[in-house]
Amino acid sequence: MKKKWYKTWWGVILLLVVCYPAGLFFMWKNTKWKPKLKWGITAFYALFFLFQYAVVSSARNYKAPPQQEAVKEVSNTRQPTNIPSPTKSPVVVAKAKTAPTKAPAPTKAPEKKKETKKIIEKINNLVAEKYPDFEVTIWNKDTDFASEGQVPYEVVLNGSFNKTASSCDAAKKTAYYMLETLYQDNEIRPTLSRVMITFPYYLRISWGASDGIPMAENGSFSGPTNFWNVVEKVGLGEDENGEMKNRSWATYLTRCE
Repeated sequence: MKKKWYKTWWGVILLLVVCYPAGLFFMWKNTKWKPKLKWGITAFYALFFLFQYAVVSSARNYKAPPQQEAVKEVSNTRQPTNIPSPTKSPVVVAKAKTAPTKAPAPTKAPEKKKETKKIIEKINNLVAEKYPDFEVTIWNKDTDFASEGQVPYEVVLNGSFNKTASSCDAAKKTAYYMLETLYQDNEIRPTLSRVMITFPYYLRISWGASDGIPMAENGSFSGPTNFWNVVEKVGLGEDENGEMKNRSWATYLTRCE
């Protein structure tokens, strides 16, 4: 069976050029390139992202010079007065009698179509509002970019290389609250297969719906300290085997080890 184009080396290069967040994800997930090459490419796009952010910030802060008020000129010339035209005497027209018309039968109002809930848009807006330093990529069950209604969704959140966390503890707390935010939302929760979060240099965590949904429904999101104690007792390490909803694991990177 042939690999899908975005799982090949040339597909990864194409994604790095056209949509680098997806390209970086597939580069780490599907290629066997040397780690030094992967980190070099990742660092390049991190600098490119910072450059874009600086350009957008400077454009927002730019203020245009105030425009001069236009001076209105008042004309001293007299305006010609209109001479009223002679009025005509009214003409009386006899109205013809018309037969009474029947009132039209009442028409039924058209039924309103049920609107599809825009869950993907809601996830993007929620992350942008609460965690603006994270890139959001949402996949469907066929590992393609998801459209509205193609549930369940795999939500992948990749953090920036210099703004997502100041320490390992901060990364662990933020990761917990991100999982809690998505799984506690009553509209988003039923559409998820899993949520995977990456904090560069600190940690990566995947939390499948088989664990996230019961935790939300039973009120088991009891704080970051208890959560990570349980995770560490179960054992750290990536495990991408089995169904997507069952892929719950966590691993520490260099600054958390």
